[in-house]
Amino acid sequence: MCENYSGWTNRETWALALWLDNDEGFQERTAELTRDIFERHGTVDAVRDALQEWAEELFTVDGYRETYGEDIPLTLVSIAEDIGSLYRVNYYEIAAGYVSDYKEAAELD
Repeated sequence: MCENYSGWTNRETWALALWLDNDEGFQERTAELTRDIFERHGTVDAVRDALQEWAEELFTVDGYRETYGEDIPLTLVSIAEDIGSLYRVNYYEIAAGYVSDYKEAAELD
């Protein structure tokens, strides 16, 4: 069964990638996370794991409270509802795109 959605594995992956790319704060944090983790570990897998952990901290009530110690803002709840199941997100696919962008930028410097 093929679930591709707008060039992504599925709708959930597309939605998370869209939010990360279209919000300036998320975009900057994702690029920073990619740079830091990739420079330290050198693998897309490490970036994937960090990206998944961060998404679960931001877009789940328990993750947000555990990390930030307060109620999750309604904006993040709305984004989480738009994304849908974080379980279905292909974090590797998103991480690979950010690592590719990082490598391209690093070659230009």
